Formats: sequence, C-alpha cells, structure tokens
Amino acid sequence: MLVLYLPRLPMGGIERATVTLANHWAAQGRPVTLLLDREEGALLDAVSPDVPVDILGASRTLWALPKLASWLRRNRPAVLHSALPHNSAVALVAGLRSSTRITVAEHSLLGDKVRIDGSLARIVPVMRRLYPAAGAVLAASDAVANDMKAVLGLNRSISVVGNPIVPDVFDPARLPRPADMRAGVPTFLAIGRMAPVKDFPTLLRAFRHVLDRRPSRLIVLGDGPERAALTALAAELDLGNDLRMPGIVANPWPYTAHADAVVVSSVSEGFGNTVVEAMACGTQVVSTRCGAPADLLQGGKLGVLADVGDAEALGRAMLAALDKPVAKTALRKAASAFTVSAVAARYETALNLGWGR
Repeated sequence: MLVLYLPRLPMGGIERATVTLANHWAAQGRPVTLLLDREEGALLDAVSPDVPVDILGASRTLWALPKLASWLRRNRPAVLHSALPHNSAVALVAGLRSSTRITVAEHSLLGDKVRIDGSLARIVPVMRRLYPAAGAVLAASDAVANDMKAVLGLNRSISVVGNPIVPDVFDPARLPRPADMRAGVPTFLAIGRMAPVKDFPTLLRAFRHVLDRRPSRLIVLGDGPERAALTALAAELDLGNDLRMPGIVANPWPYTAHADAVVVSSVSEGFGNTVVEAMACGTQVVSTRCGAPADLLQGGKLGVLADVGDAEALGRAMLAALDKPVAKTALRKAASAFTVSAVAARYETALNLGWGR
C-alpha cells in the first residue's frame, strides 16, 4: 500500500497534485490511502470515494509524531510519501522503527523560502540531518532538485517528477469563453495568491507600461493579504477598468484558454502550474526568471522571460508575447510531459512501487 501523507487538504498546489495522483491510482485499482493530520480543507470534497482517508487527529504537525509512529506499526504500509517539509521530517522520524519505506518530495525553492520570508529557517537544519535517510527523494523540477542539493547538501540522487497538471483527455477548444472576457482586446491573465512571493505589484506596473503603448486588459485571479494594497496601487497607476481582480475562480481553465498571454511575475517558483496550464491551452507565456518557469519555457524558446522585479522589462516581455507568438503546437507538445498519467508513471518509478503498467 502507498500512503500519501499531508497535514490537511486546503486549496493548494501540493495538495491538489496529491489528490489528483491519489484519484488516478485509485481509478486504476492501485492500493493508495490519504493520511491527514487533520480533517480539514476545501479539497476534501475532491477526493474520490475510492480513496480511503485516514485522520491522525493531530492539531499540529509536530504533535502527529507519536500518532504517526503508532499508525505505521498498526498498518505497515509499504511506502509512506510526504510532500511538505515539516510533515516529511515527522514522517522520517516516525518511520525509524518501522518497516515502511519513507519517501519525501520538495516543491519549493528552499533557499528562496528562507531568504524571502524565513518560513523554513528552523526546519532546514532538520531536513539536512534527516533527508539522507529517506527511501527516495523527489523534486518538482530541476530547479528544486539543484536547490535541495545546494541548501541541504544532499549527495544522493533526486528524481524530478513534475506536477500532474494536464488531464489525460483534454481539448482546450471545448472550453467556453468566460462571460467577462470580451474578444477583440488583448487580454493578459495572472493566477495566484495575492502574497509577496507572486509580486503582483511589479505585474501592475508592467501592465501600466503595456497600456501606455496599446489597449489591453489584465485579469488577476486569486485573493490574499495583498488585495487592498494592490487595489490602491491600481488606482495610483490609473489602471481603471482595464484591470479586473474577480477573486478566486473554481475553474480557471477557460480563462487560461481564452487569454492572449499568461503572465507569471513571481519572485520564486518551484514549478509553475500556470505555465503548464497555459502551454496545454496553446496560450502564450510571459514569466520572470524565478526558478522552474525558465526551464519550462526552455530558456525563452517557448515564452518570453524577464528579470525578477523589473516592471519595465516585464512590460516589454508582455508586448513581445503579443507580437511574436510561439507556435501553439510547440507549447502543447511541451505540456504533454505533465499529463496526469505521465507524472504518475514517473512517481511510480521514483517510489519503486513495482505496480507495472
């Protein structure tokens, strides 16, 4: 049995990828279970009825340690896989006296997380000590794998698996145009939490650069602590009705399919889900050189890149994406590496599950 271990299931990228993989494997009749510290999160409703969900009942991740150790002794799964640093550390300690092979994955650039907000500063020394003992170490991208080796000093193989973004059966032509996306005016789209790491202030200033040169629109999907500041900045930049920030949208695929370009203005990205989503739709991509997106765009062959925090350069890149678009076929071919089946197969190999095909 494969156990996928998380603290809870909020609407986050790692959690969504985990649920997607669990549902995929369950549909194939594979023995997979979700194990959570707490029964919380909007994605609980997205879990297939065929996926068993066990709850440890720990209000904090650290307090899950004895509960997880006991759970492993009772259930003795072949593999327990964790994808978040604090849970991974707890899992590796809990598994010390267990027959279960504990595997871990990283989806963020640890060095950036420590530098930008200090959120992982305390756990990084623990990861340095524990991760060499993991049964397997996975990374969302080459950028994350290289970062792990540098920050954690890991001298071992790391399997790069990507994220399961594109449905196995997917036709962007069938996605309807959202009612609030009018045709005829070039539309840029950005998606993400309104938080410092996404650097939406630079995006708004870049959009001002674009508007000064041609009519266009910008739609930002998402919400977060910086909404009020972004609203104030939009007024200061006189973006008016050319900017829309409708909040969180349950299904952003139609927006992605009908945008002229998707823009990533982030300071740091361990993967780049919105980049792959755009490529799968044949939509142009503009991104800062913030980590994995530069690799996904093959150094600029499949999109236009700009330096982090440079609003004028990002604005020029947005205009260039409209003037010199990349062939849709090339974008879709690159995105095909991140179908659910393709990523699931890489996980199966990396985790040595022995399920066969």
